[in-house]
Amino acid sequence: MSGLDQQYKEWFSRSFLQATAASAGVSIQFVQDDYFGVDAVLGNGYTSVDVQLKATANPEYDNAGDLVFDLDVLTFNKLRETQRQNSAYLVVAVIDPDRDRWVQLESSGTVLRDRAYWLRLTGQSPTPNRSTIRLKIPKQQTLTTNSVSAIIQAERKALVS
Repeated sequence: MSGLDQQYKEWFSRSFLQATAASAGVSIQFVQDDYFGVDAVLGNGYTSVDVQLKATANPEYDNAGDLVFDLDVLTFNKLRETQRQNSAYLVVAVIDPDRDRWVQLESSGTVLRDRAYWLRLTGQSPTPNRSTIRLKIPKQQTLTTNSVSAIIQAERKALVS
């Protein structure tokens, strides 16, 4: 896969996250320098969460239908830390290998194809691995308007507790 193809996937994953957040009434700010493993910050009022975005056109699923994704350990360690200002989430967009299928114009409107999954990484246990860690993202944790709202609400509730 060319670097340009990977760039297109990244752009589409950003668009997918932005459309979902907007639909949920949640603001989004993209981060230029992801030194801390953060590509975007989702927020609503005083509550924010950090997001690391990834995209794949070759997803792997286990026997239960959960997404299996390999994340580099350096990024994982940055995001799992509990001393963060915001909790951190991994969002993995599963994208069709054929770019022509990503956006479909239909008589009822424009449709973004495929889906994204989310996993809260803050508080995860450390790994002895040195290069990558294999993460399992439950199939129920698809990124939707409702799940974005629920993530923000859970973070707000945790702040108040």
